[in-house]
Amino acid sequence: MKLFAAVILSAVAVMLLAPEGFTQSNTVTPSNGLAGTENPAGLKSQEIDGMIAEDEKSVEIYGGKSPTALFQLGKSYRIKGDSLAQRNADGKLIPSPASREWYQKSASTLERAVVLDRESNQDNRNNELKRGRPPQDIPDIGNDKIYRDLGLAHARLGNHAKALEAYQYMRHLLPTHPDAYLGLSSAYIATGRQEDAAITLMQVLLLDSNQQDALQLLVDIYPGIDREGCAIIRVPNRPMPQLNAECGIVKTHLCKAYAGLVRIYIEAKQTAQAEQTRTIALTLYKCPPNDFATNAVPAAVETK
Repeated sequence: MKLFAAVILSAVAVMLLAPEGFTQSNTVTPSNGLAGTENPAGLKSQEIDGMIAEDEKSVEIYGGKSPTALFQLGKSYRIKGDSLAQRNADGKLIPSPASREWYQKSASTLERAVVLDRESNQDNRNNELKRGRPPQDIPDIGNDKIYRDLGLAHARLGNHAKALEAYQYMRHLLPTHPDAYLGLSSAYIATGRQEDAAITLMQVLLLDSNQQDALQLLVDIYPGIDREGCAIIRVPNRPMPQLNAECGIVKTHLCKAYAGLVRIYIEAKQTAQAEQTRTIALTLYKCPPNDFATNAVPAAVETK
């Protein structure tokens, strides 16, 4: 039986095997953010308060017009909230009334940063147009970290629609960064969109086959959506579950993941990457060409 092989965009194929120590669970528990973002420096309460005070001064110095200063302050507010949150048996955050107040402050501050970041992007676009650059060749620019932390803050608050919007724009700015896709998948799981989560997690693995959390989530998701019961298999001498490329739902999700990546790259003006990704999907995985019919790569970069 053929196993699912994830292709990194360098076109190097690697087998996606569940790592040693993984076990299959029966439920999928959504995260309210990204792993390792709660309090990465292990700061104490007084240290966090001091950091907030310094960041608030910086925002004031710049008259509230620095997206970078606002980002740092919003991040510090979120870390403060994390320090006041509770945790379940798995160590995952459970927002408390005290923490929610700080998450709200974080989201509000980061929304201010978004406004300035978008204004800067528009200024850059106008300048490029004045230089004579074709509008279709001008990529959007911005601070992806603003949208990452905004997604985290909204996820903590349970505002999953707003978290999705933030992570989608982060993905638009940085299409090859797995964190944007992991954030999206968490929001999809939290809102019951399991198939969307599965496709997005496939994209994580196509970008980085070493993302073990993404693989584990896929192993957890498929028993609930795989009617044929063929997505997860076990191979002799390999006790850990694996994904089966011959299973219809896995193949469908894989091709949709590739088609989605092509669209994302085109929207980000990364047409060479889009063409490379489409070629891999069509030649290596024999994905249906119709999946890519609305993702036409400009003729200038099409393979002749």
